[in-house]
Amino acid sequence: MLSGLYALHSKGHKYFDRSSALQYTNQQMNKSNRSIQTKMHDSVLPPSVLFRGLGLLLLSSILAALDRGFIEPLVGPFWIHTAQVLIMGLYMVDFWILQPPSRLGLLASRQLIAVARLLHSLLVICVIAGTLHVAGSWVAFDLIVVLMLCVNLWWLNMLISRLLAKPELLLPLGFILLISVGTCLIKLPLATSPGPTLSWVDSLFTMTSAVCVTGLSVRDTATDFTPFGQSIIGIFILIGGLGIMIFGTVFALLLGARTSLREEMTLSRVLNDQPLHNVVRLTQFIVLSTMVCIGLGAIVMMPLWQGPMPWTQRVGMSLFHSVSAFCNAGFSLQSDSLMQYRYSFLSHGVIVPLLVIGGIGFPVISNLYAWCRYRTRLTLHSKVVLTTTAVLYVSGTLLLFGARFVPHVSEAMGLNVTANAIAPNPITLRSLSGDLADASFLSWTSRTAGFNTIDMTSLSNGEYLITMMLMMVGGSPSGTAGGMRTTTLALIFLGLMATLRQRDEALVLGRRIDESLIRKAAALAACYVLVVCGATFLLCFSEPFPYIKILFEVVSAATVTGLSAGITGELTTFGKLVLVVVMFLGRLGPMGLLVILFFKSHQGPRFRYAKEDVLLG
Repeated sequence: MLSGLYALHSKGHKYFDRSSALQYTNQQMNKSNRSIQTKMHDSVLPPSVLFRGLGLLLLSSILAALDRGFIEPLVGPFWIHTAQVLIMGLYMVDFWILQPPSRLGLLASRQLIAVARLLHSLLVICVIAGTLHVAGSWVAFDLIVVLMLCVNLWWLNMLISRLLAKPELLLPLGFILLISVGTCLIKLPLATSPGPTLSWVDSLFTMTSAVCVTGLSVRDTATDFTPFGQSIIGIFILIGGLGIMIFGTVFALLLGARTSLREEMTLSRVLNDQPLHNVVRLTQFIVLSTMVCIGLGAIVMMPLWQGPMPWTQRVGMSLFHSVSAFCNAGFSLQSDSLMQYRYSFLSHGVIVPLLVIGGIGFPVISNLYAWCRYRTRLTLHSKVVLTTTAVLYVSGTLLLFGARFVPHVSEAMGLNVTANAIAPNPITLRSLSGDLADASFLSWTSRTAGFNTIDMTSLSNGEYLITMMLMMVGGSPSGTAGGMRTTTLALIFLGLMATLRQRDEALVLGRRIDESLIRKAAALAACYVLVVCGATFLLCFSEPFPYIKILFEVVSAATVTGLSAGITGELTTFGKLVLVVVMFLGRLGPMGLLVILFFKSHQGPRFRYAKEDVLLG
């Protein structure tokens, strides 16, 4: 536009004056706006076509679940497959004949058309192979249908993102959809072991814990679920750990689609307000680094499992625990978590590095990668995260290690004089090294990882308190861990030090911290405290357990940690539902969810009120 004006001026056009320039500019802007509106309109699949396709694909997926989700199918496979073929035939007729791709702006991309043709061709091949009784053909058919359903769900996400006044609502809506689908899948008889039926509340609790990467469970993951059910839990842990928006974006990019501004805004919200120009590249880095870390972790784990087991089970165990550790979920296929591997390299040399890498946040991982490869500088965020993480680990280890000696100190001072007092075990070099290893692992895992190498019911009240403090802090922003985040604690501490030193600004490493960030950190911490207090208040009336254990359970749910004081499976239905809500709030962030649902973005005051002081202290 400016080049056009410059050309008119440089040629000495006789009509070039101020009014002509304004008219020319308005014409160019209107033309540009019309092209943008046309592009946005064409980039959305027509709702009628989208909903018809979703309905047909969903119906075919339900038939697949009826065929494969029950030990004894309710309907004969012949009739199910016949119905599926008819349904998918209607889908293809609607897709290619009633609405050809030339009319669908979203499919104007050659890559998208090629992917659609490939999937539909494979679908036809699977039907032909199925009629010829080729093994595995109908399984492939069902997988292709599920893949096509995912594609259509992403198109629905694109449509909704353009209709919602607040695109950030896609984040909680996506988690609700994911939990709902997972609840239905885990309720299938094929997903649970023979025995007591899994109730809907227990199914909801299990999948909320998996999607929110918490790790609390009312059923034993190792014995109460089949390999199919365990696979569902593992897949939903991975999707929930990284975020459905991140997976959806990468999925769309692989299909040749481009993200819109609203979708990039939503991704920026998911990634803790990352710059819009960087969100797509960071999303690609997140998925790639996740797959590399999980793959390497699984490979290292494979020879470390104790006892003889088939190689398929060894691979499955390694993949599940690698995903669970990297996503800081805490789910385990061992009934006692990692207590069998208390001093093993598996726990301290594989699980701990995975949960640390997943918990420090992907911006820090990306910055460290650039620092190692290109010798770029570490950002202030990375320095604060790494420093706070190191301080929390060392202090947590020392405090937990010291708490182990409280009974010995009491014994030496003659304080254990009651009749029920139990004499502590004698101190030996072996016990010291074991206590230090236990304290080190608990200091890492209590920051929202959820694995345990010791019996959590045997902790003292002091150890419970230290663990809860570490759980409240949690991991770092834009990572797989939960809690109120390490940077929140660091900013509150910096604000406190600035106040004590009577300074107007908080300083760290030669940089000034904006006062608004410190206010946000204090508000975020306050929201977590309110959630914990409210849920604890409710459970104290409904659950017959000691207060310290109820508080521990609530803190574990709110910070999506997953450590349990041993009362999760014994909670009432009301107690389980309360923890479901708490886990959901903890995963999304209570303050962020409140802002999305109830508050509008503030553009700045038009005027300022008179200031008046209030007494403190």
